[in-house]
Amino acid sequence: HHLFGFGRSKDGAAWEMLPPPEVADMGPGWLRELGGAVKIGDKYYVMLCIYQGEMTVAVGDRPEGPFHLQDKNERFLFGQTHFARFASGTAEPLVAHHVMGPTGLDTPPICYFAPLKRAIVDEEGILRLAYWEGNDRLKTRPVKIDLPNEDEINANRLVMLKNRFDVDQGLILEGSFQRLKGGRFLAVNQGLYVETAPGRGTALMILPHGVTQIGAMTAEDKQFRMDSFVNRMERYGTSPPFRLLLRNSQLEFYVNDRFIQCYSMPGNATGRIGIIHNGDPETIGELKAWN
Repeated sequence: HHLFGFGRSKDGAAWEMLPPPEVADMGPGWLRELGGAVKIGDKYYVMLCIYQGEMTVAVGDRPEGPFHLQDKNERFLFGQTHFARFASGTAEPLVAHHVMGPTGLDTPPICYFAPLKRAIVDEEGILRLAYWEGNDRLKTRPVKIDLPNEDEINANRLVMLKNRFDVDQGLILEGSFQRLKGGRFLAVNQGLYVETAPGRGTALMILPHGVTQIGAMTAEDKQFRMDSFVNRMERYGTSPPFRLLLRNSQLEFYVNDRFIQCYSMPGNATGRIGIIHNGDPETIGELKAWN
């Protein structure tokens, strides 16, 4: 049913069972897993798994409920994400989770422990995930960015960096999308390109009203096929900074330090990365990278 267990204890050993809280907007059989509860401000936020590999959030005024699904960012975590839990011990609670790559009939799943994320509440009372500064300790070795020459940048909207990054160790790439402008849905807009095979890769296309499109792209003819899109219902603005965390076949993407998506690519990254600009090469913001 759409219920979860609830109790109280004075010592953590002996428990008094209480009636389970009700969660509005949920039908029978929706609830698969409880990712824990956290109090932020005067509200209680409960992380729930209602579909395989996806977590949503319910909000209540009291620990005993009732709870309702939050109005925005309802798909809190999705895309082969599993075992999400709240963790405390920092100024704001953290969220830990695994991400599992796609698998064939005869291949075992590839499972990663994803970077920790901050759980924050915005001015509308919506629970969101954000970059946790503790992950900066992963930046162990700076990598100098090797850009192509100006003629190559002017001639091609997809600017392939000359680096071949060590993606087995893991890579963090940071920069910004300057003068971000609107474009057509399902079109090649500003974003990033991660090569997974010669001439082919995964693209992250962003639109200023807050949508990120993710899918396959060919480098030569710029053909893009969207596999999924993410709408966190927050506008990106005109010059948003980004963070890309990449290792083997897994990537994580942040804009304005807000978590956008954890994504399993169809194959391992080759180490080659491209920046997609909007026709003006100066819209590529300063890039920094670390292994």
